[in-house]
Amino acid sequence: MIAQQTAVRERNALTNNHYKVPFLIGIYILFLIALLLALKSMDAASNAVWLLVIFSVLLYDCVAKPRKTAWQHLILTAGILFVWLTQIPMSAGTISSFSAQLIKYVGTGIWGFHFLYLCLLAFTSRKGKSGKKFKSFFARNCVPFLISIIYIVSSLSTLRLWFKSDGYTYYSSVVDGIGKWDFTLNTLNAFTMGGHVSYGYAPFLQGGLFLAEPYGIGIRIVNLLFSVITIFSFHYIVLFLFPTYRKKRETVKLFFAESVFSLCPLFLGISYEVYTDYAMFFYFVWMVACFVYRLDVLGVACAVLLCFSKEFGIFILAGFLGAYGVTIIVKQRKRLEIIISEAKRCSVYCIGVIPFLLSLLCGDAGWGKSAKQTLSSNQNIEGRIPSSLVFDPDYILVKLKEIFVLHYAWLFCAVFVILLICALRIGMKKATGTIQENVMAIAGAFVVFTALQLFYLTYVHYRYLQLYTFLGALLLAWVASNVSLSYVLTGPLAIFLLVESFITTDPVSLYLFNTINVGSGNNISTIKYVYIDHALDNDEDDGTFFTAEETPDVWDHVLLDGMMNNRDQIGIERTTEQAMKKISYTDNDAVILSPIYHGLSVFSLWGRLDLDSYYWNSQSGQITNNSKDQKIHLLSHGAVENNEKKILREYDNVYYFNYPFINNQYEDDSEERVEEFLLDYDFEFVEEIRYGKWTLQVYRLRS
Repeated sequence: MIAQQTAVRERNALTNNHYKVPFLIGIYILFLIALLLALKSMDAASNAVWLLVIFSVLLYDCVAKPRKTAWQHLILTAGILFVWLTQIPMSAGTISSFSAQLIKYVGTGIWGFHFLYLCLLAFTSRKGKSGKKFKSFFARNCVPFLISIIYIVSSLSTLRLWFKSDGYTYYSSVVDGIGKWDFTLNTLNAFTMGGHVSYGYAPFLQGGLFLAEPYGIGIRIVNLLFSVITIFSFHYIVLFLFPTYRKKRETVKLFFAESVFSLCPLFLGISYEVYTDYAMFFYFVWMVACFVYRLDVLGVACAVLLCFSKEFGIFILAGFLGAYGVTIIVKQRKRLEIIISEAKRCSVYCIGVIPFLLSLLCGDAGWGKSAKQTLSSNQNIEGRIPSSLVFDPDYILVKLKEIFVLHYAWLFCAVFVILLICALRIGMKKATGTIQENVMAIAGAFVVFTALQLFYLTYVHYRYLQLYTFLGALLLAWVASNVSLSYVLTGPLAIFLLVESFITTDPVSLYLFNTINVGSGNNISTIKYVYIDHALDNDEDDGTFFTAEETPDVWDHVLLDGMMNNRDQIGIERTTEQAMKKISYTDNDAVILSPIYHGLSVFSLWGRLDLDSYYWNSQSGQITNNSKDQKIHLLSHGAVENNEKKILREYDNVYYFNYPFINNQYEDDSEERVEEFLLDYDFEFVEEIRYGKWTLQVYRLRS
């Protein structure tokens, strides 16, 4: 009787798949058609097909009734609904076409009904007492809960920080895109970030800005939420790969292993900025967690988001799935049905690849040009041409030094080697079951990622290495699981990394990397190259990267590009705002900024070159971009010199903020020039502002 019932269920499953798979393939093809029509500027046709796709998704779930995966569908739909609903007020008054208006309102109804329907499915399919489940959940997850609390508390003070350099570029891209998406596929460029096809990240950031707008608070809240999800995802990956951590007595070891991941400079330390590398990091960890637990509805969604985070995401996905597939073929070479089944599963994880390639190569995003240049057979590989695949020993050495040395990475390596030796002497536990192929998949992703880091020539930013946080923490968790007293080493390491997230204390890094005198000490800068474009008068990109030995222009970017490697950079903001408090700034005052690295003063401070969009909130004691606050009258050093003393007579008080970043490569940045200026214009010393290692000297023009 039981055998007959099992046979009936299998036949029903086959029958269901018989219509489900073609239906899903049909929806996917319709979506590709709608996207291609949009890229070809055939808006009306694209809108019609896009509306049909939205209807088809609802129809599929209503007919298929995915009870077993209802909560996965529910989470996915909740994310879509969040984006959809937050975009409605932002796009109010900007949508003109009837078809776009129709899609907006019909889509709202469809996604709303879809969400409620999935809620019904999810709650009716639940078993057991919810109270016990919640208690059990909190008990099992005390480690990620505690780490998340530490992470959130450590990040609250960064919610109102200025965006700097690339961070402001990404922030302004998100702001510029607000209200430009009309709910069709024709306006997806509203979600580009700094030229990247970040359609899987920007919509959430725009939604965050809608909920909490003042200068990026909403963006940082979204990133904070994504960080917590990532901390929990990593926790479950560790439990899957290393089951020994499920035991209660392993809680301390687990806490320190996961702290190394969550509270290090590459995660917590640089989380105050916004950039697409962060999204790629989030989505990859989420995808791995879903993949190993076979939560494939969410896993596929994360894979799509990974493709549309940053261009490298598609290569990492390829490395992950490719290594997994090869391992399955080798391991299950005599079981063809398993190979076919896993091949089908992996193919579904690739559904974001074609839309991404169409958007990148047929759209207007800036990185489409870079991709075409990289794929071109006519690359000039004689110089250091950005966005090209080359073998440059100097560049490789710079990357390896960042990976294995910077911010106690050398100490991490030492702890890992010691624990590995101990584990080998004791006897390592071998991976069994499905753990092996998942480990190989992660390894494959990092082989590809490492190849891109070493041989794809681009800017040298510390944040580009963020995925190594995941790999390093997994390796440490692996060896630590085999050594009973591993926390004796991992505990201090976690503490060192937590401290290093806020302030640079690593003596090895301070010795081996370029440093900047910030007044009462030195801070590390990772900048190595400067990009100089030789064709400023046209759209062709024939620029080259130069080192400091080849041109002094490298020093222009030491502060603004190289210091975003932990939270040390925040000191420049704190000292500036403390100086504004000290002088009791009013709207009748003006501030002259000393020349920072060849006149890039405001760019070094706020990531943009204009002098006219800065405001002072005396109540909060913060510099803002809110025009309702007092306008800060910023004057450049050079403008004052050119206008002699005429411009200074327009204000009641004129203050000079003298930053300690002197670059003697340029005559006009020299300390002697600043002293001559202060003497010639009759400025008197007011006070030296200190924040940690940072200092700022405040002067006032004598009346």
